[in-house]
Amino acid sequence: MPILTFTTAVPTNSDKNGTDVLFYYKTHDSLIRQKIHIVGSDNAWTMTTDEKTAYTQRLFTSAIAYINAYWKRHHKLPEEQTEVHQGIDFHIQSEQKTAWKGYMLELV
Repeated sequence: MPILTFTTAVPTNSDKNGTDVLFYYKTHDSLIRQKIHIVGSDNAWTMTTDEKTAYTQRLFTSAIAYINAYWKRHHKLPEEQTEVHQGIDFHIQSEQKTAWKGYMLELV
């Protein structure tokens, strides 16, 4: 069973209305960095820096739930080219904020 360690979060479209974030991770058995592309639906233009950080942490909480559910259904990680959309592929169901730097996720 893989263990993912998240290393970086990179916003990809701060000049548009949405909030796209690439969350980078490594699996325990590889040195190659992989990513999951999360597409948020909130308007980034009206957010302060603190609000963007909090929203990104909420997106990450949802990304963890999405990865877990995807693993349980398909027994593999989502393809890197896939965009995972808020409101289509997942919904933010709580205000829980999870910091991504160094976060480890064990898939079972």
